Amino acid sequence: MPAKILLSVSLLLSTISIPAFASPVNAASKNALPKEAQQFLNRYELCGHFAGEFNGDRSERDAELNREMEKLRCGSMDQEEKAFRKKYAHNKKVMAALIQLDAPY
Repeated sequence: MPAKILLSVSLLLSTISIPAFASPVNAASKNALPKEAQQFLNRYELCGHFAGEFNGDRSERDAELNREMEKLRCGSMDQEEKAFRKKYAHNKKVMAALIQLDAPY
């Protein structure tokens, strides 16, 4: 009997689609934000995604990731986040989205 349950659970789990990178800010709430904030959040998420793929082995893939991260200006995200927190301090939706960036998945 336990083998049948294990097989059933395994089959059920194999049908679930899990994204490779889950966004801390859901798309619906992101769409309600000012365009500038949406763009910042998209860049933030991409920078986090690419940083997670980086191996540090000086491979061609690492070089490709470095190029993409430079295009996205990932090195300035901390400064930009501080500026966004100041600029949108009175916008509850933007502040909620920024707080979610710090939340564990």
